[in-house]
Amino acid sequence: MFSISAAAAQKQTVSIGWLRVPPKIYFKAGCLEVAMAEFSKKKRVFIVTDKPLYDLGVSRKVTALLDSMRIQHKTYYHVESDPELGMVLDGLKEVRSFQPDLFIAIGGGSPMDAAKVMRVLYENPEHTFESLAARCADIRKRPAQALLSGSRAELVCVPTTSGTGSDVAPYCVVSDTKTGERVLLADYALTPSMSIVDAQLVMSMPRTLAAHSGLHALAHAVEAHASPLGTDYTRGLSQEAVGLILANLPRSYDAGELAPDAREAMHNAGTLAGMALANTSPGGVCHALAHRVGAAFRLPQGLAHAALITHVIAADRAAAPLYAELARHVGVGGANDADSVQNLNKALEDLKQTVGVPSSLAGVFGSAQRAVYFACIPDIAELAAADVAAAHAA
Repeated sequence: MFSISAAAAQKQTVSIGWLRVPPKIYFKAGCLEVAMAEFSKKKRVFIVTDKPLYDLGVSRKVTALLDSMRIQHKTYYHVESDPELGMVLDGLKEVRSFQPDLFIAIGGGSPMDAAKVMRVLYENPEHTFESLAARCADIRKRPAQALLSGSRAELVCVPTTSGTGSDVAPYCVVSDTKTGERVLLADYALTPSMSIVDAQLVMSMPRTLAAHSGLHALAHAVEAHASPLGTDYTRGLSQEAVGLILANLPRSYDAGELAPDAREAMHNAGTLAGMALANTSPGGVCHALAHRVGAAFRLPQGLAHAALITHVIAADRAAAPLYAELARHVGVGGANDADSVQNLNKALEDLKQTVGVPSSLAGVFGSAQRAVYFACIPDIAELAAADVAAAHAA
């Protein structure tokens, strides 16, 4: 949600805002089949996923439903954990050859991010990735422009992890190997048409991935709550997400599919946190640092965010009242703001310890790599300061 100026009927200036999310979000375990029934009139579906999910047969749950509706489909499963521009452009060639009227992205943030770029470039052949990136550098400068007016193909996201929030967000990240940059795109045209948050798809998620993705969602929710662009709407989403994560991540991690209610709560929390971040900013200092550390050392983004978030909270004194408000809403408030922030950080550190995540980046790296990391800190800090996420920090 962003505030903009508009002329009132009497030519007075008023402040308005909006909350932008996909037009439809299906949730509850087993909702995939119900949601897919909406596509019975589609003709050609392009599926974007990754090789592990393809090999595990996850995408076949979707293709079987498409087959039952006699809908043609093509699956592109070459997405890697950090989407690379060359891969995205290779997929785009297949998209243009296939001419779909629907995209379905299945997986974590990487397939969803790749599908977003493929879709927008398919709909806008006059754009290159470079011109698209230049246009999508700051979402707040284009509150009403649309890249997809009269679009031919919708985008449906089916998350199979519970942390990126990409299924409801107008953001995506693509790595350009020529420049060595991870390029963040931000435009409402990137917002999916539908998200299908089916918890059955995460019941067998490995416990390490459950921990990392859950703490990734936590970082989204916390930084959205502290954002200067936050509102009553987004902070409510953040508070609910953090409460769900604190209450359910330990059981989701320990018991897995034997605690289906915890797995479902975590899946919902990931999307709630994504909705909050989608309507505030692409993150804050934690996100800026995690982007750069993750790129430099090939760390999973969930792990990088998890290791950093408590240290950012402790250092971010300007946002202390907002962290304290969050602490009170999730039941760890103290006698004053300072106590509340300290209690919140302790709750998050305890949670990290419970799910086997180190307290800091120094703990993430082994002794040999730790020396390299320490030597890189000045460069990482400089790059993080220039990251678009840092521009939205308090």
